[in-house]
Amino acid sequence: MPEQPAGPLAFTLLMPSLGTVRVNAEKTEHRWSIQLGFARRDVLKRLQGHTGACRDSLSRALGHDVELDMHEDLAA
Repeated sequence: MPEQPAGPLAFTLLMPSLGTVRVNAEKTEHRWSIQLGFARRDVLKRLQGHTGACRDSLSRALGHDVELDMHEDLAA
């Protein structure tokens, strides 16, 4: 992202293979805090084994350290 957002970001992704994913993200001075809420438990279980790789990929893409939390979100 080219500029720091004015505040936290919150949006929902409708992914063909992952289902509904709620995204909450906020940038502090040197770090992004990103929470991903998955409506499908099977997707969450599959991705939890790749948390480190996902965090590293997001960090490279955003150019800052990333704190990543993936959790179940049945309301998503």
